[in-house]
This record gives sequence, structure tokens and C-alpha cells, in this order.
Amino acid sequence: MAVEVVVARRLFTREEYHRMGEAGILRPTDRVELIQLLIVRLAGRAIVAVQGPIVLAADTEPEPDVAIIRRRRPVLYKEREAHAEDALLLIEVAESSLAYDRSTKLRLYAAAVAPQVFPGVALTLAEIFA
Repeated sequence: MAVEVVVARRLFTREEYHRMGEAGILRPTDRVELIQLLIVRLAGRAIVAVQGPIVLAADTEPEPDVAIIRRRRPVLYKEREAHAEDALLLIEVAESSLAYDRSTKLRLYAAAVAPQVFPGVALTLAEIFA
């Protein structure tokens, strides 16, 4: 015999949501957001790194202009650099280094199996290599 369960939801205003943070009910480390009056717990988020190193090999550690890397635990990026397997997206912003980014860096990123590489982002130009 199936039993029907009624789940009551409590809706929150933006003001209540912010007061919960001020009161310590929601901590800065809680990954939640308010969506249409509901507090929603977020899945693992990524980290945006600006001009940070990415270890591609024992002898190669470029610094892409922007990198989206996986949030990981228990080892933090303070304790270990990001590696190619951590990269979700790598972006090189180029004007004077466009040829170098399209050739040398693109080959290095592709060889390390970076999921997405955006070399040569200059003003409104973006090239995607997957």
C-alpha cells in the first residue's frame, strides 16, 4: 500500500535570505542561492583563475589568461597547482601574441587534453577548438 506524503516548502524573500546569512544560519561557505523564493543548494562549482599556472607536463606550466577549473577536495589549489585534468576551459587573450597562442600554446593545451581552448580572443573575435 502506497502512502502519500505531502512535503511542505517554506518560501523565503530576499530580505529573509540575507538575514539568514547575517544570523549565521547560512554561512559564506554554503553553496546556495535564492531562486524564485526557494533556497537551492548548488552542485560543485568551478573556480575562475586569472593568469594562474596550469601544469600540463613535468616541464610545462603555462599561465592562460583565464582558466575555469574544477573545484576539488580534499586537496586545495593552495596546496597543489591546477593540472590539465582540472581544466574545464582555457582562454588566451591575444593581440600581439596571437600567432604564438594559435601555434605553440594551442598544441600544448590540445596535447594535454584540455576540454576547450579559446586561443586568440581579441576584442570580439573568439575561436573555439574542441
